[in-house]
Amino acid sequence: MIKKILDNSEYTFDAIAQTITFNEVVKISHILLITNITDNIVIYNFACEGRGGTISNRILTLEYDTTLMQDTDEISIIIYEEDKVSESNRLLEIIRRQTEVQEEMLEELKICSKYLRKIYNPQ
Repeated sequence: MIKKILDNSEYTFDAIAQTITFNEVVKISHILLITNITDNIVIYNFACEGRGGTISNRILTLEYDTTLMQDTDEISIIIYEEDKVSESNRLLEIIRRQTEVQEEMLEELKICSKYLRKIYNPQ
């Protein structure tokens, strides 16, 4: 997994409701840190009492009281994201191995074909 800072187009902050709505599904275990940059306040930290939250249907409900903040405050959200490069490399390795197996099978078929021609066309 890799760390990623979400762009402000990837979520919506609702200060009064104390929620952050993500555009994509995000697991609670992947959320590392959320900071209100405008006010210089950590509003979510998985390791701090009173700075956690719960997530349901892409909506993170914060424990921290954000009701005095503004929806337009600059927010920084750091999450873990699946490492798509590693996943792609794993898939490429599977494809490479399948290609090798297919090439080995083709060589075996050529040998079998050669012997069958000798048996059925002994000329």
